[in-house]
Amino acid sequence: MSDQEALKLASVLIGYPENDVWHALDEALDAARHIENESVSEHLIQAIAGMREMGYEALKHHYVNVFDFSESTCLYLTAHEYGDNRARGNAFINLRILLASEGFEQLGEELPDYLPLLFEFLAVCDNEEKTNPVKERLAKCVARILDHLDVDSPYQLVFTAIAELLPAPGDQQFPDREEADQGEMPYPLPFG
Repeated sequence: MSDQEALKLASVLIGYPENDVWHALDEALDAARHIENESVSEHLIQAIAGMREMGYEALKHHYVNVFDFSESTCLYLTAHEYGDNRARGNAFINLRILLASEGFEQLGEELPDYLPLLFEFLAVCDNEEKTNPVKERLAKCVARILDHLDVDSPYQLVFTAIAELLPAPGDQQFPDREEADQGEMPYPLPFG
């Protein structure tokens, strides 16, 4: 199995663990065993074992806690790059245009910066001129997520595998990133 196919498998594994994904873990394990890159293969095999060990309900709960309730491990590229910066909207549009220009049809209702969607795009698009800049952006994002994932999480292993399939992240700073203002309001808000 090629690196592109390994990225496709990883994109499935970091998607929400719905019932069909859970029941496809045997198939995913078989696919992981056939990945040519031994290190990536081993990380994904261990991740799948960790998911199984955790159990379906616990895995869903863990997934939500890790990816939905933590800004530093969210699954949206532009959230890492821009945070609360208005430029994030333009980045959405540019990603949507890029995906469409390569004939990649986005199924479902996810935003164009959803990491599993972008990894799937990289798995099927052979236009290096278009994919290399995306890979570089994703490498920085994946490095940031890995810095914040608990080492006991099976998702840490999946992201470690993904990091091996992307270029080195280089400078991990996001210069256009703005944090949301979460300070106290300058006036009291009446409730009730």
